[in-house]
Amino acid sequence: MCKTACRNSPTGINTGAGARLRHLSGFTIVEVVIAVLISTIVFATVICAYVGANDRAEWSAYSLAAQSLAMQGIEQARAAQWDPESWPVIDKLPVTNYTRVEKLDVLVSGTPVLATNYVSISTIATSPQIRQLRADCVWVLVSRYHGAAGPFTNTAVTFRASDQ
Repeated sequence: MCKTACRNSPTGINTGAGARLRHLSGFTIVEVVIAVLISTIVFATVICAYVGANDRAEWSAYSLAAQSLAMQGIEQARAAQWDPESWPVIDKLPVTNYTRVEKLDVLVSGTPVLATNYVSISTIATSPQIRQLRADCVWVLVSRYHGAAGPFTNTAVTFRASDQ
């Protein structure tokens, strides 16, 4: 009789088998839903961070390749002969603009990204003779969503004297 009375006592102190069952019972549905919600938020954050890091790494690779292409245009112009002090004058570095479309040097499987390299040569000073060499490499990252696809521009600028 004591066991039955203790189980159903108004004080709420249960010492019988019912208390053991209530103590061993699992989570409530509210606790499970909140745990699943927290887990979903954590995994979604991790996936978004991974996608963002991958996007930034891809952009950095293409930007580095575009900068290298701009430097190639500068080095090609620097390699031209220019000696206004000699007779006859050698000037294979005229004041001009030219454009080259080339593929960015990034390993991809699929459509390569093309870049346009605008190289301009202008006179800065005549005494001493100094020319500015400027290369602007313009490229578009087509794998990005429309608003952030570009165009992007990488620029390299240097000066050259006639005796260099």
